[in-house]
Amino acid sequence: MFFAGVMAIAVRYPSLPATIPTHFDAAGTPDGYGPRATLLWLPLVWLVLQAGIEALSRHPRIFNYPVRVTEDNAQRLYREGERLMVGLGAGMAVTFLGAILMVLDGAAAGHLALGRGPVLLGAGLVALLVTCVVGIARMLR
Repeated sequence: MFFAGVMAIAVRYPSLPATIPTHFDAAGTPDGYGPRATLLWLPLVWLVLQAGIEALSRHPRIFNYPVRVTEDNAQRLYREGERLMVGLGAGMAVTFLGAILMVLDGAAAGHLALGRGPVLLGAGLVALLVTCVVGIARMLR
C-alpha cells in the first residue's frame, strides 16, 4: 500500500495546483490549504510510523500490557501484542492511503471529490479502533 500511495503522488504531483487542501473538516470539506510540497510529508511520516510498528511487533516483551505478565500467560500475551501491532500497521496503511487520495482528489476537484479517499480513510480509522478494542479485550481474557 505504501508504494501505491507514493506512486499516486508521483503520477499526480506535477499536475497539482500550487496550493492544495491540507486539512478537512468532519464533513470532508477542505478547510486548510498549503503548498503542494506539504503532500510529500505524508509518505515520510507513514514510512517512519510503519517502521516503528514493525520494529515494535518484533519485541512484544517491552509492551505495557493491561494485565500482569506471568509465566503462565506470557506467550499468549506476547502473541496478542504482536497481532495488535500487525493490525495497527494494516489499519494505518489504509488510513494513510486514504488521506493521500483525499488530498489528491480534493486538489484536482477544488473540493472534496467523494470517492475512494474518504472511504479508505474512514475504513482505516475504523480498523484502528476495532484492532485496539479487540486486541485489548483478547489480552484481558
